[in-house]
Amino acid sequence: VKAVHAHTRRTYDSMGRRGKWADGEVKQLSSAIAKHGRNWAKVAEDVERPPSDCRDRFHKNPIGQAKRRKGSWTADEEQELVEILHTLAQEGQSNPKARGFWNEVSRRMNGTRTGQQCQNKWSGTLEAKMASTGKKRVWTQVDDRILVTKVGALGLVDEKDINWEGLCDADWNQWSARAIQQKWKRMRDRMGASNIAHQ
Repeated sequence: VKAVHAHTRRTYDSMGRRGKWADGEVKQLSSAIAKHGRNWAKVAEDVERPPSDCRDRFHKNPIGQAKRRKGSWTADEEQELVEILHTLAQEGQSNPKARGFWNEVSRRMNGTRTGQQCQNKWSGTLEAKMASTGKKRVWTQVDDRILVTKVGALGLVDEKDINWEGLCDADWNQWSARAIQQKWKRMRDRMGASNIAHQ
């Protein structure tokens, strides 16, 4: 029933548009999306197609995006994925389990890979490959703040009591407990403090 309804709606809709999208309509849709984002109600007003049709047309073949790829990743694609993840971390988006995280990664790859493909590539092979070759993302000021927050949450007075192993978090970083401790000591030295575990 749903399939018949969808087919009928696409073939003839109340806004007077029939069947397949014309090239001019696709360009109009592209402009409307650039203007309104994915607010399909507003996009529909500009395009004069039902909101659901605009949404479906976009998801079926994303406007302005390169053709989606399947199969093996190239070295350039892997590097692009790593750079995007670095950039997101610097912007404070470091939790790959956050809602929409991998869809945003896909968007920044211009839609050539789906969010699921990006997640599978990173979690399945690329993250392990980088760890084994010693290639780890750059530590940023965002990581400084995350580390300070994690240490502060422990409620300790003396940093000698910090369990550095307990601060390792696969959703946040790729660093060892020793590396995190060294980062902490460098921050402490920059601040001219001898013990800043809980101030």
